[in-house]
Amino acid sequence: MYDSKKAGAVTVSHLRFSPRPIRSSYLIEDGEASFIGCHQPQFVDRFNLLEKAARGAVFLLNTDEAPEKVWQTLPRSMQEEMLEKDIKLWVINAYAVAKATGMGMGRRINTIMQTCFFAISGVLTREEAIEKIKNAVEKTYGRKGRKIVQRNFDAINASLAALHEVTLPDAADSDIEFQPPVPAEAPDFVRTITATLIAGKGDELPVSAIPADGSWPLGTAAWEKRSIALELPKWDAELCIECGKCPFVCPHSAIRSKVFTEDELGVH
Repeated sequence: MYDSKKAGAVTVSHLRFSPRPIRSSYLIEDGEASFIGCHQPQFVDRFNLLEKAARGAVFLLNTDEAPEKVWQTLPRSMQEEMLEKDIKLWVINAYAVAKATGMGMGRRINTIMQTCFFAISGVLTREEAIEKIKNAVEKTYGRKGRKIVQRNFDAINASLAALHEVTLPDAADSDIEFQPPVPAEAPDFVRTITATLIAGKGDELPVSAIPADGSWPLGTAAWEKRSIALELPKWDAELCIECGKCPFVCPHSAIRSKVFTEDELGVH
């Protein structure tokens, strides 16, 4: 399940493992998942990540918070659900591991999170899982050079050292609440239709809720603030040579430019 936005979009994978052939043609339902992993920490207070978790499930979270401080960063309702379902919480700062091992300027965390999954899920023994992941790395990246392969190996080894289990307290004590998909002052269409889509509940919308002529109000994207960037660019006027490359290459039009003649600017 995925949305069609660019980098940082929500992608949900439903995986089943069995020694026998699996013929399930449907997604994992509420209360069935024995393992849930969240690769993006900003999703924690935007989505109910544990609604499909079974009792005693494992929750793996990528976060830059220290293991002893992670609990306080979770929404209160999420804390309550974790305690009610006896969830086992594991955390790792995957971006720090990726940066330290040279994985895509600290942004390539798939190998790291995959290593953590096999290390704690019990699908395979840890030793067998690590061996198979490294074999897959060799097969996938071997033709790109030994340096790339070694970076992946370093990331795999570092992942195990950076993976921590968090002991949960006896009660929920967070002041954080889930964020609504859109602000309360948004237009009615945005609050009823767009917000449902943003929350990943688009399948619950009836056909009658969609405009019959296929038209869509303009400006609805202004109400969706995903806050997914790891770093924010800042324009420095002292360094700028006005070459025009930054607005040309920016895929999100975050940097705008306009061309004027000196007469139009009133410069003499």
